[in-house]
Amino acid sequence: MRVELEPMVLNRKSTTEEREQALRRLYDWVLERQPYDAEHMALASLEKDFRTGKIGVRHFLEKLAITDLYLEQFYFPYSNLKFVELCFKHFLGRAPHDMAEVEAYAKELAQHGPRLFVKMLLDSEEYRQAFGNFGVPYPRQESCHYSPKNFQQSQLLREEAAGRRGRALPALVWQKLGLVCEAGHCHRPEPTPPRSKAPMASVAASRSEPQVAVRRSGSTEPALDAPLGSLLDELQEFLQML
Repeated sequence: MRVELEPMVLNRKSTTEEREQALRRLYDWVLERQPYDAEHMALASLEKDFRTGKIGVRHFLEKLAITDLYLEQFYFPYSNLKFVELCFKHFLGRAPHDMAEVEAYAKELAQHGPRLFVKMLLDSEEYRQAFGNFGVPYPRQESCHYSPKNFQQSQLLREEAAGRRGRALPALVWQKLGLVCEAGHCHRPEPTPPRSKAPMASVAASRSEPQVAVRRSGSTEPALDAPLGSLLDELQEFLQML
């Protein structure tokens, strides 16, 4: 799915065509697809209020986020941690800054539930400053990033749908575990074999016996295996919050 990156802001004088375009962009960004015909029927009353200007973008999102359509697509199939990451993308237009931010908001989600959690994001000062009541959320380009990982996640949000990169773990977790997540599936990449050094053409080399680099079969890279246990322990601690 190609994401429109340019800001779009409606007002009370916006035409029906502009509101229709905004509606399609809202579905592309928040639902990550266009609803099916049967789903449009379930959303008919909400869409009518939006097209006629009875409600603005923020109010529309608040209503959309509590529908079975949104919750069944992004809340029930996923962990709380992943849902927090998806909501940051859908409603704030950015990736979480770090794991501490994910954990803090996951506690709010566990305490208040998904409906009040999304309302908290939409009522936040960050949302109001970024989009106001009539701005359509989009992937924001931040002026500075908290870490290289945060920069990488922000760039990915501008290029693809968040749901395509692992369906259970937030990106900050599977990256720390050294996993690769694509198309909803995660796997651990094979270790890259070390490069053998080219022989040095020198007089000193001719005086010593030739050295042969032998790789033992079945050996693994300790740099990859050593931290795996501790990272899995951290992952279990994260999942205990669900």
